[in-house]
Amino acid sequence: KWKLITDDNEPNANYYQGDDYISSVQTSRTQNTSYGVTASNEAFQNLIGALHAGLEADGAEGIEQNTLLEEATDLINAAIDGLVSVNADIKSTAVRLENQNEVHESTLLLLSEKLQDITATDVVEASAKLSETEATLEAALYAFSILNNASLVDYL
Repeated sequence: KWKLITDDNEPNANYYQGDDYISSVQTSRTQNTSYGVTASNEAFQNLIGALHAGLEADGAEGIEQNTLLEEATDLINAAIDGLVSVNADIKSTAVRLENQNEVHESTLLLLSEKLQDITATDVVEASAKLSETEATLEAALYAFSILNNASLVDYL
């Protein structure tokens, strides 16, 4: 017979035959985000234990029935608290994934604009601006070298 509570006074988890795999996605070079929940979560374990206690209480009488119903009520309350926590964790993960997605979309837009700027560059115009900037730099360096070599004695 399936036992509601283990010898350690915990809800029995033998109902779950799946694995403990939680999905994960790489959201950036350095960040992996796990998401999802398995049915082995304690909140589900408590809920199934409460259902089982309710079924057992249906066939019991008197004090045993009251004891089983109290156990079921305690397990349901624990399950509700646990499910609230599971729900909050899932929502938090969803928000993190949405935020990371927005970052990726913004980055993609920025890089697309930069690529457009680069590919739309007029090579002739850019070469002319480069030549003009080089001439200005050479003139500034020449003026600096003249001023650097000047001495107050030269002007007295």
